[in-house]
Amino acid sequence: MQAPISEKLPRSMLGVTVIELMVTIAVLAIILAIGVPNFREMQVRSQVGSITSDFANDILRARTEAITRNSCVTICTSINTANALTGGTPTCAAAGNRNWQNGWIVFANPTCSTVLNNPTASGSTLISVRQAGDNNFTLEASNSLRRLTFEARGLTNSGQSNFTLAFTPENVSSPHYRSICISSSGRVTTKQYAGVSAC
Repeated sequence: MQAPISEKLPRSMLGVTVIELMVTIAVLAIILAIGVPNFREMQVRSQVGSITSDFANDILRARTEAITRNSCVTICTSINTANALTGGTPTCAAAGNRNWQNGWIVFANPTCSTVLNNPTASGSTLISVRQAGDNNFTLEASNSLRRLTFEARGLTNSGQSNFTLAFTPENVSSPHYRSICISSSGRVTTKQYAGVSAC
């Protein structure tokens, strides 16, 4: 009498049992349940750091350019930064568009105008463009500020400003909210959200 095929084959060539399959699925489910939230948390934390860093660096750049050029330099929020990708000119956003996460521009402002919106008008030149970011975040000043202008000594024309970086799927008690304070001399400090008067 011939032995069953399963007895002739080595163990490594046999299929898995239903119990082994169920155990494997259960282990994978546990790993995913632990890993996915941690990955999402890490991703959001990374985005918060990136937005904060980009904003702080461009504030510093605007201030440094103003001192170097011995002339005013403006950084403002913009809703058409994509124009820069197609050879067009991005401009400062009009009233009501106060979310800096829509993008911003830095430009030389030799007349120190507080209303100049076109970075190629009146002898102005575009210095840098930051494209729109993840729309799950907002970056807004507590006083709805849409522009900061640094004069030749590196001081702003608007005094101290307090910005809130918010991860909008969560509320203000979220560890992903940030208060970003900009002093009148352009110094940027960041802390976990501490309200609109954090500065």
